[in-house]
Amino acid sequence: MISNRKELLSEIENQLLQLSNKQESPHIDHNDVVAILVDTYKKKAKLDKKYLPLNNLIQTTFMSLLYNNIDRKAQNTTSKTRISEITNILCNTEQIITSLMEMSEEIKNKEQRTAYYNMMNTTHLFMMKYPVVSCSVKETIKEIISGFCGGYSKNENIKEDEAILDLLELNESKGYSRLQRVLEIVTTFESMQIRENKNDRMESFGKQIKLTKDDFYSFHLFLAITPNSSKILKKLIESFKFIKTSNDLRKSEHKYIYDTLFFFLVNQQFQPVDVDNCRNLFKASIEVLEALSGDVYANFSESEMESLLKEHNITPSTFKLNIIRRFGQSIKNQLDAIFSRPIGIKREVFLDRKKEWAFYTDEAVHTNYNMKIPEATLINTIATLDGLDGSLMPIRSSEVDAKKNIWRKRAIIIALILLIVAAVLYSIYSRRAIMHKKVAKRWW
Repeated sequence: MISNRKELLSEIENQLLQLSNKQESPHIDHNDVVAILVDTYKKKAKLDKKYLPLNNLIQTTFMSLLYNNIDRKAQNTTSKTRISEITNILCNTEQIITSLMEMSEEIKNKEQRTAYYNMMNTTHLFMMKYPVVSCSVKETIKEIISGFCGGYSKNENIKEDEAILDLLELNESKGYSRLQRVLEIVTTFESMQIRENKNDRMESFGKQIKLTKDDFYSFHLFLAITPNSSKILKKLIESFKFIKTSNDLRKSEHKYIYDTLFFFLVNQQFQPVDVDNCRNLFKASIEVLEALSGDVYANFSESEMESLLKEHNITPSTFKLNIIRRFGQSIKNQLDAIFSRPIGIKREVFLDRKKEWAFYTDEAVHTNYNMKIPEATLINTIATLDGLDGSLMPIRSSEVDAKKNIWRKRAIIIALILLIVAAVLYSIYSRRAIMHKKVAKRWW
């Protein structure tokens, strides 16, 4: 997966040695260790070509596994011990991504496979889940500002409390919240592998993403967020979840979309047993969501959310419309593209009774997510809507998408009418031509 793994590990070891020389071993801040590892990975890691379509997911997976698995309690940890830890994390990351890619090869339709890759590579909500990822986003933003403005300097006029409120507002184009727009830009920047050829690619990035003054203002808003306000944003984002339901609401079947697709990020204890097992879990995630052909909803506790929003002077309607609904519309559009036609992927049955990870997304059994079972099939618990806490908000298509759909339907109807008219005219013409031939024969 990483073509320059030896070079990467060597650079990480050098960085760790420099850190240990600066700080006495017992007093080394493990957050500094994680920050150095993430920074070195972003700057030095080079992916094999076939893995490039999932580069954001790979980076997020590595960061989250690093954050969850690195030993923070160990004292006097040598750089060699750390390298061993990191090597193991890289192997687990590769195993997860390889499993995903092997499974996706069974999605025969290229457009659907691309849509699946796009959704998996767009990990916006996870960007705010881990402090290390949030810090990484800030560094990328500074890099973008420096690339276009010749350097970065902090905007001292933006206050912390104002920054959060303004990030939740819609951006200039009214298409996204400022927060979502910033994360979209960062994702695109990382996807283009700009660091490898900065001068040439920064210009093409600017043309592709079409940065505006409003975008740079949004960048500075994000950079004004402190660790404390990052926790607030994290709480806000974790206060709601998107679910996919059955078409027949009387059955009350549902699945948490992100918990199902990103099971390897949601569960902090998840460890891939092997590629076969992990591939089967990805198959299960597709199979489960495809079986639910109903609508997408946002699920949240009204009282808890309003209490949280009130605490930080955020208007509930603003948050629901600008954050929940806009993120939800993006997710709905992605799912519609993935399941635009039947995929029909089925889980494998292991005949050798290989141990597998239980596949849970129901919070009632979430604590047992890391239980291993000697069964041939994966356990899949479908919870009921009746068991959901709080409110359900339906996610409708955006006005722009709705208008596009209307025009698309109109275009199809017009095209069909034109085809019918053309067919009728051709039929009339053919009959007349035949009649003329018959008349001509009689004449001669």
